[in-house]
Amino acid sequence: MPEIQDVEISEFVQKYIEPIAGDSPAGSDASNEEEYFKLSMEIPKTSPDYKKCIEFSEIILKQKSKDIKVAAWLSFALFRTEKIKGLKDGLNIILNFLKKYENNLFPENPLHRSKAIQFINTSRFFKLVEKEDINHTNASDIMEAEKNLIQIISECQRLFPDNIPVLKSLKEIISDQAEKAKSLITPSKKEEPVKETIVGEESESKIEVTPSGKIEESQKPQQVTTQTSSTLKEIKLTNEKDAVAQLRQILAFFYENQQPATGDGVKKEKIPENHFVFGLARQLQWSKITRPPDSEKITQIEPPNQVIRGKIKEWFTNSNWDTLIPRIEISFLKANSEFPYWLDAQRYITKALEQKGGIYIQASEDIKIHLAKLLQRIPDLHQLIFKDKQTPFADEETIKWINEEVKSSLSGGKGAESIILPPIMGEDYDPINKEYETACNELPGNFEKNYSEMQRGINSDSRKKGKFLRKLNLANYCIQAKKYELAEVNLNELKALIEEYNISEWETALCTAVWQSLYLVNAKLISEGNGELKTILENRQKELFGKIAKYDGILAIKLQQKINN
Repeated sequence: MPEIQDVEISEFVQKYIEPIAGDSPAGSDASNEEEYFKLSMEIPKTSPDYKKCIEFSEIILKQKSKDIKVAAWLSFALFRTEKIKGLKDGLNIILNFLKKYENNLFPENPLHRSKAIQFINTSRFFKLVEKEDINHTNASDIMEAEKNLIQIISECQRLFPDNIPVLKSLKEIISDQAEKAKSLITPSKKEEPVKETIVGEESESKIEVTPSGKIEESQKPQQVTTQTSSTLKEIKLTNEKDAVAQLRQILAFFYENQQPATGDGVKKEKIPENHFVFGLARQLQWSKITRPPDSEKITQIEPPNQVIRGKIKEWFTNSNWDTLIPRIEISFLKANSEFPYWLDAQRYITKALEQKGGIYIQASEDIKIHLAKLLQRIPDLHQLIFKDKQTPFADEETIKWINEEVKSSLSGGKGAESIILPPIMGEDYDPINKEYETACNELPGNFEKNYSEMQRGINSDSRKKGKFLRKLNLANYCIQAKKYELAEVNLNELKALIEEYNISEWETALCTAVWQSLYLVNAKLISEGNGELKTILENRQKELFGKIAKYDGILAIKLQQKINN
């Protein structure tokens, strides 16, 4: 990645990053402060009062706590009030918090800090950025915003190596907008090759990179030169087929080590420093795949070479990631390759990237997401067999990996498709949600034991919110166990509490979670029932849909689509 110059800190941003008065420059945990509570209730609304959000954030960040979650919320509020300039300032505050306060930021748990930054990559945020019109008045601001975001990503990789927040969507959109800005500010010129000669020495060497990626020299250099940039020869593309072939060559170039060849004359392959190449390769190769014809699951696709399959397994067993990763990717990128169908290779490379860590964690997540999308389109692809009648597209270990890790990647994590996730309530309530997820993972076993333990947890919790959350988790646990009548009883009790104490005015997320679960339960009971009960439940569904839509219209639409499907 090219070096990015530090962005100038405005007086507005400087006031936010000044230390908190007192013994601790980063202040203290503000999650129990009144302003924090009000802000956390305001920001999830469909149409928040952004001026209030900025007001609450200012009090917290300047006087009480350097909280990265609040900074992320502030960046959204600034963007909604001041457009691209606000986006630039908000990202600059986040960047300087990360640089200046590092691991002293709040929340104290690094995983929670990482997740807090993830907020700026939500569709609610980046889709609005995408809609912004870029013109001469805001061109410099979006370019500064891009610099801020690039540095934020770099700081996240440094501070959260084990849990790097994925900011890919926002990064792509801001980069696209910045490109528009650059075209407004700088007229396009035909790029010329630039060479820098070491002072006092001359060279007659001219070096160009051909479309095939080979380095050619027109003359042997008489003295040493330093090549600062190289240019691809002008390529004339006459059709999409040529363009795809060229794109395939460009992606393969990332795996070629441009250092001089070793004594045997062979250049070593390498792992790209740019993790986005892995996702692009899968978009290129998998976008054209259709379900191959089969006879009793046996297709006419030849399996990958047996020797290379054996070598890949050997490299994987020996943790030889630097050889395994480029070999799989180069084979995957070839035209008419069988590797796009051999899903075992995707497991091998994903596990290898996870072991490499750092920026490659994001690359592994990209691969899983693209594979999940492919399997959405061709649901039984992993059940097919190659032409030799004995090599499956996916072996048992890969099928297990697909079910446990890949299919859940589109919904945000392990178990996200199979388990109804509880609302995020803060660190104090995380143990309750972990108990719930553990119980769900044990199903269909231990239902009575876990149900009794969860009931005892409700009775022993002295916190009203704790009791409420435990009751909701108990109801959702019944849904997972297909005990719908039992779930309905618990959910109706919670619904009555919401109405009696008007809880929806200050605990929107918690109440929406109750209505969502009850909506799903009623839909199941309607599908199994008839007569008068069915009519009653259908009327209740209309009421629930209205409540959900009031606070989260997107969720209401998704629920309706899920029921219809």
